[in-house]
Amino acid sequence: MEVQDAYQPPEKTPAVEVGSASERVVVHVEAELGEFITEYLEHRRQDAQAIPAELAAGDYPAVWQRGHNMKGIGSPFGFDFITDVGAALEQAAQRRDVTATRRCVAVLADYLARLEVRLVEGGGPDGVLASATIRPTCSLR
Repeated sequence: MEVQDAYQPPEKTPAVEVGSASERVVVHVEAELGEFITEYLEHRRQDAQAIPAELAAGDYPAVWQRGHNMKGIGSPFGFDFITDVGAALEQAAQRRDVTATRRCVAVLADYLARLEVRLVEGGGPDGVLASATIRPTCSLR
């Protein structure tokens, strides 16, 4: 089942768009990056587990830093969605918005649970790397 592209430009706060929990999110990644992807995704899972405790402790700088890191290194690996979540986490931490932070963590955890990475040589099925079958963004609204 294909999910509609739900990406919105970052000029305004993007909306939460999450597919059905049963839908897989497929990301094609250059095979040469494969050895780094497992560790990268494990770090994102650790982020999703650590942020609630940081939030409970009022450690917004730590939440901001995690969001900033996600924003900076998601897209180069082909995970534009993680970049979007990171940007939203940064904003939520700056505003000390507990609800938005929790929502972003839930969306990230859902994405990671449904993620299927496919390593490809020289691009995706048509010779072009596809970021994912969906590109939803995380909202602070």
